[in-house]
Amino acid sequence: MDVTGFRMSMEGVPGKGNVARCLPVIVTVPQCSKVRMQSPLHNPVTNSKMAIAAFQRGRCNHISVGAGRRASAVCRLVPRLVGRGPGVSTRGINRMSLSPDRTSSSRFRILSLDGGGALGFYTLGVLTEIEAMVGSALCESFDLVYGTSTGAIIAALISLGSRVNDIHDLYRRYVPYIMGRLTRHGRSRALARLAKTVFGTHTFEDAKCLLGIVATRSDFEAPIVFKGSPKQAHGRQSTFVPGFGCTLAEAIQASCSAYPYFQRSLISTKDNNQLDLIDGGYCANNPTLFAIADATGPLHVSRSTIRVVSIGVGGYPQSRNWRSWLQNSFPPFRLLKKTLSVNAASMEQLRAILYRDVDTVRINDIFDQHEMAADMMETDLRKLGMIYQRGRESFAKREADLKRMLSESRSLHAVAGSSGPNHDFG
Repeated sequence: MDVTGFRMSMEGVPGKGNVARCLPVIVTVPQCSKVRMQSPLHNPVTNSKMAIAAFQRGRCNHISVGAGRRASAVCRLVPRLVGRGPGVSTRGINRMSLSPDRTSSSRFRILSLDGGGALGFYTLGVLTEIEAMVGSALCESFDLVYGTSTGAIIAALISLGSRVNDIHDLYRRYVPYIMGRLTRHGRSRALARLAKTVFGTHTFEDAKCLLGIVATRSDFEAPIVFKGSPKQAHGRQSTFVPGFGCTLAEAIQASCSAYPYFQRSLISTKDNNQLDLIDGGYCANNPTLFAIADATGPLHVSRSTIRVVSIGVGGYPQSRNWRSWLQNSFPPFRLLKKTLSVNAASMEQLRAILYRDVDTVRINDIFDQHEMAADMMETDLRKLGMIYQRGRESFAKREADLKRMLSESRSLHAVAGSSGPNHDFG
């Protein structure tokens, strides 16, 4: 429950005229900072007592709250009204809505996607089956989507409403080309072209669900999380800027800059800060902890209502082709692969310890067959197709759990727009 100071503005109750005066109140409302109440006759109400009476007579189904300085006893009544079933929405920079039938049993769904380069085909295999099961775009089934590196590409496309089959087609077209470049300069240029081609001028404000993209600040040796809504900020919400003012393409390129395979990514924020960024896998190759922290922290979601689907990229024997052999002959490349693998496993172990009471389905199977030998730089479409199929098979092992989790009632957090400025580095 979030207690924030507000002023309830009500005008235009039939027979009372328009009253300019507002009554300051403290409102306790879960997961929202503004609530709007409007009667079926589209008459805003002018005073808290009139609002309560109008609600009890069935004339109102939303409550409208503005900023205020002082408290009133009405603070005890507003939550009761909201709890009886009215829809909740906000206007202006932080528009967010909850389903009109929201109850304490509503579920807040998180989709978390690991990094892993070309092995993201495994992730897409799992997601293909999940999307088929829910029967709609995944942005309509999850409240919050988080991704790192290749998972960030998929998460961002999901947040824009893309279907998984379309994302799979993009991966088939671009991944072998990008990973097949012989130099990190060539791979970075190809990645930049892909990001601009696929995401264009889209910004974080275009996301249809809450979004988090993880990267690493090379200069400060610290994580940085690009977020779409001030509701996700752990501080400085009043100065929040979605994605720090960067485009989705810029954030994606930063999250995927797996140095030394790729060059570092240098981008400028809205306030002209220069960021030296590398792959998010260095700090959170499995971003589930960051996603749950958003939900239990600034979003004020109860742990008991959180449902998490966390998808890795699978585990495979070491690839033995000439390209992999050449890369593995250099210690920095071997170290990066080991770092990403250990990081993902460590984050999952921490999640199991710190949030063992949060209902989570983790899908990340290990394959030891010789024919499955692959790594994050794989370019063979036949092999990538096998990895995609393994993802679909992994879904089948957890299908019952996923069906239970995704069939439960969901609280809708549709972010229709966010502006207004904060810098939240995680």
